[in-house]
Amino acid sequence: MPHSDVVKVIIYGRGGQGAKTAGELIAGAALMEGKFAQAFPEYGPERRGAPTRAFVKISKRNIRSHEPVIAPDYIIVLDDTLLQGIDISNTVGIINTTKTEKAFKETYIIDASGISQQVMGKDIPNTVLVGSFAKVSGAIKLNSLAEITGKVFSKKYDNSVIGQNLELLKKGFDEVRKI
Repeated sequence: MPHSDVVKVIIYGRGGQGAKTAGELIAGAALMEGKFAQAFPEYGPERRGAPTRAFVKISKRNIRSHEPVIAPDYIIVLDDTLLQGIDISNTVGIINTTKTEKAFKETYIIDASGISQQVMGKDIPNTVLVGSFAKVSGAIKLNSLAEITGKVFSKKYDNSVIGQNLELLKKGFDEVRKI
């Protein structure tokens, strides 16, 4: 965990990639572990493919501020074409990419799109990267993530989709690597 007692995360994606859902899963896992958490999206023009951001805060204490995250401890990038517009100065980045260029102070990569395509037949990288975040940050546990994913997704999807997403979480956790 970072120096302050609040772990701050920004998730960059494009509409339809699941940045908002990723934030909800991370915050939900933290809440299950007895921590305090906030997750909220920021939308530009609401259309599929438009850049989006979601913010997450996790703490052992009550979180009083409700502003967007300015200086994140972690940045999760669902689409590597968004890297040019991101301030990457002093943070840990987890990127959905096949490239091996160091982009952040500490850079972790995983081919979340490829893994999602292989498991689900669709390019929805969010749950893979949420699993990677659990491994890299240590701020939440994989089993909490699996439990909240089952709860959240059972409202919309059948057991086969839930099972696929649980597999994506595990692969994200197991296959993320530092460059």
